[in-house]
Amino acid sequence: MSDYDSPSVFSEVARTARKQHDCCECRIPIEAGVQYRHASGRWDGRWDNFKTCLSCYGMRGYLTDGYLFGGLRDAIWDLLDDGWRPPEGAAVPTWVTEVITDSDAER
Repeated sequence: MSDYDSPSVFSEVARTARKQHDCCECRIPIEAGVQYRHASGRWDGRWDNFKTCLSCYGMRGYLTDGYLFGGLRDAIWDLLDDGWRPPEGAAVPTWVTEVITDSDAER
């Protein structure tokens, strides 16, 4: 059970960037010509849209129900606090590895 509302309307599609965008999760630029995920929907009566790089999209799909945007880093921190670590050999984005390293250093 999540502590946020699901959108009343939602659409997510794969796109190829025609210009540079920033990922809503890691803020790393999505360069022109690179595939990304574009999500749009209506949350609490407000329309919004999000562009997510494929690395963060994969992590979000693995860690959340898919409707959490801009909160992936916090979700990972919460899991790390609970002792979660990615499976050995899993493809993990660089920024996630940095969060894990920071978490381990704090222990």
